[in-house]
Amino acid sequence: MKSTFTIVAFLAFCSTIFGQVNGNYNWILAQDGATTNQVLSWNGSRWAPSTVAAGGTGDVLQGGNSFGTAMMVGTNDNYPFSLETNGVSRVLITSGSSTGGDVTLAGMVSNFGTIADRLTIQTNTGSEIVAGLGGAILLQGESTTTNDRDMVRLSAYWSTATDISRASKFGISTVVAAGALTEIANFNSVFNAGGALAIGTSNPVTLWNGGLTNSTTFTVGGTASTVILGGSSGLVELSSTASDASAIKFTLGSTGTVCGINVGGSVTHLNTSGTRNVMDFTNGFAPTSGSGIQNYLNFASTINQTGGASGIVRAININNTITAAIDFRCIDIQVNSASAKGVYQSGALTKNYFAGATGIGVAASSTYILNLSGPQFTSGSIVSSGVGTPQGTLASPHLRLINTTASTGDTWYIASKNAGEFEIQSSVHGSTPIVQILSTGAMLINGQYNSVRFPLTDGATIALDWDYSNVQSVTLGGNRTFTFSNPKDGGRYLIVLKQDATGSRTVTWPTIKWVGGTTPTLTTTANKYDLITLIYDGTNYYGSASLNF
Repeated sequence: MKSTFTIVAFLAFCSTIFGQVNGNYNWILAQDGATTNQVLSWNGSRWAPSTVAAGGTGDVLQGGNSFGTAMMVGTNDNYPFSLETNGVSRVLITSGSSTGGDVTLAGMVSNFGTIADRLTIQTNTGSEIVAGLGGAILLQGESTTTNDRDMVRLSAYWSTATDISRASKFGISTVVAAGALTEIANFNSVFNAGGALAIGTSNPVTLWNGGLTNSTTFTVGGTASTVILGGSSGLVELSSTASDASAIKFTLGSTGTVCGINVGGSVTHLNTSGTRNVMDFTNGFAPTSGSGIQNYLNFASTINQTGGASGIVRAININNTITAAIDFRCIDIQVNSASAKGVYQSGALTKNYFAGATGIGVAASSTYILNLSGPQFTSGSIVSSGVGTPQGTLASPHLRLINTTASTGDTWYIASKNAGEFEIQSSVHGSTPIVQILSTGAMLINGQYNSVRFPLTDGATIALDWDYSNVQSVTLGGNRTFTFSNPKDGGRYLIVLKQDATGSRTVTWPTIKWVGGTTPTLTTTANKYDLITLIYDGTNYYGSASLNF
């Protein structure tokens, strides 16, 4: 105990007389002036006195006090600088004359999977707190002419500074064209609580876990490289609630010679059941007023081929390669409604062309170009022309009518046989035409012909329209007046008159040139018949009577 006290007392005495030992194991000698310091320094073999500059450099001395100027912490030689706690290096700065300056922060955590705050930057202010307050890390670098140019700033700041609803952003700012640092992107929770990335100095595009939202025109792709959306079993959906003319628009190049939009790619589907729709239009149309029109596919481009252009333009081109198909249908209309129209052509000048067989009401035939089932009606002309193989003994062109319900299965042929001639032929009558109209205008009939009698309606005035029949009849129920209409030049007409049970009925005729110039007196006997024969020459009727049948 005495020895220890003696040593301590000695050191205290020496410190008073000679100075003190500093942190580099230098003995600082006592001095009177402030210009020099004499110290004892260990040079490896012995203690030797040396002189050092007086204080005021800012170097840290014992107790961490400087001399009132800029303070320097570190080394002046080529050794790294380390800050340690508990004997462990926590901060290490590398050395080197032309390199170095790399900083390493080291730390330990007690549990695996733990995130530790290694560097905390605090930004506070005593004035009003508003959105935009925050801290940043500024990265600088040497340019071709100047050191320490701003390059990138990583900043954290409030987007909402009110404490109870505070929200922050992490921004990235860069330099473009030698300008000032400008934020080009930020991570935030403004758009979605799950986090979002906003890219753009203005009108940014925002990427979040529920979608990609743009605030101005946005391009995906824009290069010659392929853009793939999806690629797995997940649904890829393009949707828009826009009321513009085009909610979703595909713009194609103007000179391309390949497919503009390919749906389905080169995939070969192998489903063995169910129905696969490569494209599906399921949106409905249910207005309650107005005259709105709904088009599920609309082709409204302008076609203007000039300068000798002769290529084919097809609005829809169906050109599948059929190697084996049980039932391939280019277009299948399954809509079954009296108000629906399968194919509706409103353009009166547009022409239709069918090179293959067509069936209407029945399956198409391999023998006939047009196969019809059920009644047919036309309000126009039927024109047949060509040099195909004739049916029966008639030459082409011709019209063939087959009665499949008759017991004889007879077939009728209507044809233009020679120039200016027309024939009607029946399989029942062999090769002899039933009717021939010669080039002279004469009509030849093979067998008898008749005009079906048309029964007139009795009345005070009885109107005879010769378009109904050349033979017309009526039972006179009183004295009547007759009128004629629609006669034909050269027409031969027969009127069958019958007296009713009373008899003695008379007729007042229109102008007729009668035989002998005298109007015949009709039979007055009840239930008797009179026959009036008329011939019309285009101007006059010439009449005769056969009475009392």
